[in-house]
Amino acid sequence: MMEIMNRLAVLQRESEKENIKTTAKVYTVLFMAASMIGFLHEELYHLITYHELVKRGFLFGPYLPIYGFGAVFMLICLKKPFKKHPLFVFLGSMLVAGALEYITGSVMLKLFSVRLWDYSGFLFNIDGFVCLRSLTAFAVAGLFVVYVFEPFVRRHLMKLKPQTLNLLCAVIVPTIVIDLMFTLVIKYI
Repeated sequence: MMEIMNRLAVLQRESEKENIKTTAKVYTVLFMAASMIGFLHEELYHLITYHELVKRGFLFGPYLPIYGFGAVFMLICLKKPFKKHPLFVFLGSMLVAGALEYITGSVMLKLFSVRLWDYSGFLFNIDGFVCLRSLTAFAVAGLFVVYVFEPFVRRHLMKLKPQTLNLLCAVIVPTIVIDLMFTLVIKYI
């Protein structure tokens, strides 16, 4: 009997490790998808508002990693503890997005002398890096990410063969890393 209990415990630990690996792969794909959606959002917003196309972002590719990090951080911080409480997801998304925008904006300005966005003209802004308007928009986006986007992406990724998901992640990660290296070398060194 003890042998069976030990074997069940081992199987449970292996299952938990596999779930962690699968979640990491899902979050990798979610990161890239959210980064690309963020890029499209910014491009369309700029086109509609200013009637011109301008390449947005820091990297060369058609993605804005701050949106990907925002989506993944919201899921990590908010999905499990607050999924049954949309108000907490909304408020938590404001906090996560606010911290991410403020830290990213400050670091980009200090390290690269680049200000990729400026909310100085908006009410309730903090150093032009965050404002109530952007936080509210990202809080709504957080609700979408937790309740719609992540379950949709996870459901479809789970239909893929494990090798296909592995290949997808093996393309995404080096793409971002190589883009970051080229960006740093070409623009800043």
